[in-house]
Amino acid sequence: MSQHNEKNPHQHQSPLHDSSEAKPGMDSLAPEDGSHRPAAEPTPPGAQPTAPGSLKAPDTRNEKLNSLEDVRKGSENYALTTNQGVRIADDQNSLRAGSRGPTLLEDFILREKITHFDHERIPERIVHARGSAAHGYFQPI
Repeated sequence: MSQHNEKNPHQHQSPLHDSSEAKPGMDSLAPEDGSHRPAAEPTPPGAQPTAPGSLKAPDTRNEKLNSLEDVRKGSENYALTTNQGVRIADDQNSLRAGSRGPTLLEDFILREKITHFDHERIPERIVHARGSAAHGYFQPI
């Protein structure tokens, strides 16, 4: 137990004396001039990392993909739903017990995703399925 009196003048105060002391790690560590971002100019391969949608991402468009744009179904204006048609806001995060607790199986969206993953057919495995059989009649000696 610490005692703060005349014998112990050290108060051990925080080096920050404003509201930022209650938010550790919330400030940005990135330089404010933006020097950490990739440049817009072309660079040699592997010189800077690429990210989806960045100016460094390779152009993967071709004639075949362009011809499929007419029949592609857009889902931007439709709500995200489960298989039963229940509208959901998000299917990427699971229900947890607390902020760092275990994932709960009460999350019906997670259970639905697990069920579909387990029952997913893999065509490559079906083609190479192995079996054995016997032809003819069994005659004991």
